[in-house]
Amino acid sequence: MLGIIACSACVGVAPRPKPDTSEAPDAFYTVTAEIALSRHEARVAALQYAAAAETNGDVGFLRRATEVTAECLQPSLTVGVAARWMHVDPAAVDAHRAAARAALELHKIAQSAAQYRVVLNSSPRGTDAEFALLETELATVDNIYGARQVADRLAEYFPASLPAL
Repeated sequence: MLGIIACSACVGVAPRPKPDTSEAPDAFYTVTAEIALSRHEARVAALQYAAAAETNGDVGFLRRATEVTAECLQPSLTVGVAARWMHVDPAAVDAHRAAARAALELHKIAQSAAQYRVVLNSSPRGTDAEFALLETELATVDNIYGARQVADRLAEYFPASLPAL
């Protein structure tokens, strides 16, 4: 008899509601990222911005997320955020530039050269002006060997450009 009472008690208990598995709003990620930046927790800030960038389609936000992940020295996150930015705005030269720089930091020479080639071809400044900026940018890269490989590959694609040589 005691077993029947115990079983009937279990039947009368309502099931627990499932926890809310919806995504946190972008504002949560942005606020926590900015708090992390103020506390000098660069990795946390980069992770928060990268998480928010997965669903955010605002170009200004994606630019900021790319800047934060790059400044926080998280090139793998920068590649992902820049890819999202390029998906939202394929003509964004700065997105391609950020992806190229991050790929170079990850020693992905072919990927970096391909992104820089897009920058050189589509920049409103013109190819020669972009080569001058690229030269300055590559001079500051820690991966000197990789920077040289990227420069050599770009020179092959633009043989008529004087700044490329």
